Amino acid sequence: MISKSLLLLFLVASIGQLSGIPLPQQQATQAPEETEAPEETEAPEETEAPEETEAPEETEALEETEAPEETEAPEETEAPEETEAPEETEAPEETEAPEETEAPEETEAP
Repeated sequence: MISKSLLLLFLVASIGQLSGIPLPQQQATQAPEETEAPEETEAPEETEAPEETEAPEETEALEETEAPEETEAPEETEAPEETEAPEETEAPEETEAPEETEAPEETEAP
């Protein structure tokens, strides 16, 4: 008879293949090569902190000056009145062409 754990393992493997999820595989890993530790470097010598200097004495703030009084804006001046454009001059009336006169009748030569 098949044990429950073997059946469960088979089902999980089948489902993994159907769904496209690869099962984890054990791979032989190589131990990383031991590298030598870098040589210890000496710490830089400690330098003394510079002496503390006293902060300059606080000076009194200058007295506040009053803001200049607001001046009123000058009154708005009205725009100059629009002047009318000069009247259009009429074009001279067209004169009729003189009436055509008839040419004198030709007379027959004798």
